[in-house]
Amino acid sequence: MAIVQRTIICALALLVAGCTVTLAPPYDKALVEGLQESNTEVMTFFASLTGGTQPETFGQRKEAYAKFIGRFDALVLQAQIRMMPPDRKAFQKLNESIDTPESRIPADSETPSATAMAHISKAFTVMRNADQKQGLTATEVKGFKGDITIYLTQALVYERFLKR
Repeated sequence: MAIVQRTIICALALLVAGCTVTLAPPYDKALVEGLQESNTEVMTFFASLTGGTQPETFGQRKEAYAKFIGRFDALVLQAQIRMMPPDRKAFQKLNESIDTPESRIPADSETPSATAMAHISKAFTVMRNADQKQGLTATEVKGFKGDITIYLTQALVYERFLKR
Protein backbone atom coordinates (compact mmCIF):
# COMPACT_ATOMS: atom_id res chain seq x y z
CA MET A 1 0.00 0.00 0.00
CA ALA A 2 2.85 2.40 0.77
CA ILE A 3 4.24 2.00 -2.74
CA VAL A 4 0.87 2.84 -4.28
CA GLN A 5 0.55 5.94 -2.07
CA ARG A 6 4.05 7.08 -2.98
CA THR A 7 3.35 6.51 -6.66
CA ILE A 8 0.14 8.54 -6.44
CA ILE A 9 1.88 11.32 -4.51
CA CYS A 10 4.73 11.41 -7.05
CA ALA A 11 2.30 11.44 -9.95
CA LEU A 12 0.31 14.29 -8.39
CA ALA A 13 3.50 16.23 -7.65
CA LEU A 14 4.60 15.88 -11.27
CA LEU A 15 1.16 16.87 -12.50
CA VAL A 16 1.05 19.97 -10.29
CA ALA A 17 4.64 20.90 -11.20
CA GLY A 18 3.71 20.73 -14.88
CA CYS A 19 0.75 23.07 -14.42
CA THR A 20 1.98 26.60 -14.69
CA VAL A 21 -0.13 29.66 -15.21
CA THR A 22 0.91 31.77 -18.17
CA LEU A 23 0.18 35.45 -17.70
CA ALA A 24 1.60 36.68 -21.02
CA PRO A 25 2.54 35.31 -24.42
CA PRO A 26 6.09 34.07 -24.97
CA TYR A 27 8.92 36.51 -25.69
CA ASP A 28 9.76 36.68 -29.40
CA LYS A 29 13.30 37.91 -30.01
CA ALA A 30 12.75 38.28 -33.77
CA LEU A 31 9.69 40.45 -33.17
CA VAL A 32 11.58 42.71 -30.77
CA GLU A 33 14.48 43.01 -33.20
CA GLY A 34 12.04 43.87 -36.00
CA LEU A 35 10.46 46.56 -33.83
CA GLN A 36 13.83 48.00 -32.84
CA GLU A 37 15.02 48.13 -36.45
CA SER A 38 11.73 49.68 -37.54
CA ASN A 39 11.96 52.26 -34.75
CA THR A 40 15.33 53.46 -36.03
CA GLU A 41 14.14 53.60 -39.64
CA VAL A 42 10.90 55.39 -38.73
CA MET A 43 12.73 58.05 -36.71
CA THR A 44 15.23 58.52 -39.54
CA PHE A 45 12.33 58.92 -41.98
CA PHE A 46 10.67 61.54 -39.79
CA ALA A 47 14.00 63.38 -39.40
CA SER A 48 14.07 63.75 -43.18
CA LEU A 49 10.60 65.34 -43.19
CA THR A 50 10.99 68.00 -40.48
CA GLY A 51 10.32 70.88 -42.88
CA GLY A 52 7.21 69.26 -44.34
CA THR A 53 6.65 67.79 -47.81
CA GLN A 54 5.36 68.78 -51.22
CA PRO A 55 3.06 66.56 -53.29
CA GLU A 56 5.38 66.87 -56.32
CA THR A 57 8.13 65.03 -54.43
CA PHE A 58 5.86 62.26 -53.13
CA GLY A 59 7.47 59.74 -55.48
CA GLN A 60 10.66 60.01 -53.42
CA ARG A 61 8.78 58.80 -50.32
CA LYS A 62 6.31 56.36 -51.86
CA GLU A 63 8.55 53.33 -51.36
CA ALA A 64 9.29 54.25 -47.73
CA TYR A 65 5.57 54.42 -46.97
CA ALA A 66 4.98 51.02 -48.59
CA LYS A 67 7.89 49.56 -46.63
CA PHE A 68 6.60 50.84 -43.27
CA ILE A 69 2.99 49.84 -43.89
CA GLY A 70 4.03 46.38 -45.06
CA ARG A 71 6.53 45.89 -42.25
CA PHE A 72 4.10 46.84 -39.48
CA ASP A 73 1.34 44.70 -41.00
CA ALA A 74 3.78 41.77 -40.99
CA LEU A 75 4.79 42.47 -37.37
CA VAL A 76 1.09 42.55 -36.39
CA LEU A 77 0.66 39.04 -37.80
CA GLN A 78 3.83 37.87 -36.08
CA ALA A 79 2.55 39.16 -32.74
CA GLN A 80 -0.96 37.79 -33.21
CA ILE A 81 0.07 34.21 -33.88
CA ARG A 82 1.30 33.76 -30.32
CA MET A 83 -1.05 32.21 -27.83
CA MET A 84 -2.53 34.81 -25.49
CA PRO A 85 -3.39 33.81 -21.94
CA PRO A 86 -6.92 34.46 -20.75
CA ASP A 87 -5.63 36.18 -17.61
CA ARG A 88 -4.90 39.92 -17.92
CA LYS A 89 -2.75 40.21 -14.76
CA ALA A 90 0.42 40.72 -16.80
CA PHE A 91 -1.13 43.73 -18.55
CA GLN A 92 -2.21 45.23 -15.24
CA LYS A 93 1.23 44.69 -13.70
CA LEU A 94 2.96 46.25 -16.69
CA ASN A 95 0.61 49.26 -16.81
CA GLU A 96 1.16 49.89 -13.10
CA SER A 97 4.90 50.13 -13.74
CA ILE A 98 4.58 52.67 -16.58
CA ASP A 99 4.76 56.31 -15.51
CA THR A 100 3.41 57.97 -18.66
CA PRO A 101 -0.29 57.33 -19.40
CA GLU A 102 0.20 57.50 -23.18
CA SER A 103 2.62 54.57 -23.00
CA ARG A 104 0.18 52.35 -21.13
CA ILE A 105 -1.33 49.42 -22.97
CA PRO A 106 -5.09 49.35 -23.55
CA ALA A 107 -6.55 46.76 -21.17
CA ASP A 108 -8.94 45.43 -23.81
CA SER A 109 -6.21 44.64 -26.34
CA GLU A 110 -6.08 41.05 -27.50
CA THR A 111 -2.38 41.41 -28.20
CA PRO A 112 -1.33 44.87 -27.01
CA SER A 113 1.73 45.16 -29.24
CA ALA A 114 -0.25 43.98 -32.27
CA THR A 115 -2.92 46.60 -31.57
CA ALA A 116 -0.26 49.30 -31.31
CA MET A 117 1.48 48.17 -34.51
CA ALA A 118 -1.84 48.08 -36.39
CA HIS A 119 -2.33 51.73 -35.38
CA ILE A 120 1.15 52.52 -36.74
CA SER A 121 0.29 50.96 -40.09
CA LYS A 122 -2.99 52.88 -40.21
CA ALA A 123 -1.24 56.16 -39.30
CA PHE A 124 1.31 55.65 -42.07
CA THR A 125 -1.53 54.94 -44.51
CA VAL A 126 -3.32 58.18 -43.58
CA MET A 127 -0.02 60.07 -43.70
CA ARG A 128 0.85 58.63 -47.11
CA ASN A 129 -2.53 59.56 -48.55
CA ALA A 130 -2.31 63.13 -47.26
CA ASP A 131 1.29 63.47 -48.43
CA GLN A 132 0.39 62.28 -51.90
CA LYS A 133 -2.68 64.49 -52.17
CA GLN A 134 -1.48 67.84 -50.82
CA GLY A 135 1.85 67.33 -49.07
CA LEU A 136 2.39 67.73 -45.33
CA THR A 137 3.17 70.80 -43.28
CA ALA A 138 5.91 70.65 -40.65
CA THR A 139 3.18 70.66 -37.98
CA GLU A 140 1.39 67.71 -39.61
CA VAL A 141 4.66 65.78 -39.75
CA LYS A 142 5.17 66.44 -36.01
CA GLY A 143 1.63 65.24 -35.33
CA PHE A 144 2.08 61.99 -37.24
CA LYS A 145 5.46 61.47 -35.59
CA GLY A 146 3.89 61.98 -32.16
CA ASP A 147 1.12 59.46 -32.81
CA ILE A 148 3.45 56.87 -34.26
CA THR A 149 5.99 57.37 -31.46
CA ILE A 150 3.33 56.67 -28.83
CA TYR A 151 2.31 53.42 -30.53
CA LEU A 152 5.93 52.37 -31.10
CA THR A 153 6.62 52.99 -27.42
CA GLN A 154 3.65 50.85 -26.42
CA ALA A 155 4.73 47.98 -28.67
CA LEU A 156 8.37 48.10 -27.57
CA VAL A 157 7.56 48.37 -23.86
CA TYR A 158 5.17 45.42 -24.00
CA GLU A 159 7.45 43.19 -26.07
CA ARG A 160 10.51 43.94 -23.94
CA PHE A 161 8.46 43.29 -20.80
CA LEU A 162 7.84 39.73 -22.03
CA LYS A 163 11.56 38.94 -21.80
CA ARG A 164 11.48 39.04 -17.98
